[in-house]
Amino acid sequence: GWGVGRNAPEQTIVYRILQEQAAVERTPFCVGFLDLGCFFMSIVRDVTWACEERSGVDPRVTEVVQALHESAKGAYETEYGLTEQFPMRAGSGQGCVNGAVRSKLLLAVMQRAVSKVCEGRGCRTKGDRIERIPQLWFADDGALMSESVHAMQLGFDTCWLVCKINGLSPRIKGKKKTAYIATHWENGKQIDMQGIDMWLGPDRNTPIPQITMDAIPKRTVKGGVSGGKGKR
Repeated sequence: GWGVGRNAPEQTIVYRILQEQAAVERTPFCVGFLDLGCFFMSIVRDVTWACEERSGVDPRVTEVVQALHESAKGAYETEYGLTEQFPMRAGSGQGCVNGAVRSKLLLAVMQRAVSKVCEGRGCRTKGDRIERIPQLWFADDGALMSESVHAMQLGFDTCWLVCKINGLSPRIKGKKKTAYIATHWENGKQIDMQGIDMWLGPDRNTPIPQITMDAIPKRTVKGGVSGGKGKR
């Protein structure tokens, strides 16, 4: 996310290409969805300053942002009005492009780790060349692409570990955010893999919910195209 030519439409079409390729080749389709809870406001600033220094950000720019954060105050809105103001010790802020762009520095650390550790899913390109795509992201919402459930679990584990180091918080909110899809082909039909356990964290106490085929919305085309009256 937040890059020219790297936003939601591109991520969506790449995902769809990988999905369609799996259908054509009758190969397993495994993808893990990851959500980082309260991403902007949970960032540990000391880690951010270290990432900025490592990335070559001009120290003068960092000093200006640090001064802004030190003077920033927050308050809770209640039924009785706002509370007394208090210093905000974490987060990159929300509501302006500065907070989003700077938070990307921390997210990039996790993305680089996934690219180095996880093989990703192969995408067949021109001349039958295989390009590996381990992940797709828009802002803090990611899709971990793989060709097996073992590789998918490795992706979740890698993200969890780097999140803990960076002070980020991967979360599970029902099946809307952090979840996974795992399908294969049997007798010409795409079906869910059964008996799969996916976990968030090395203690294996937090199961990741599975999105099954019957829960995925089906899009059909009704009517014909003659006369321009077909309905999609």
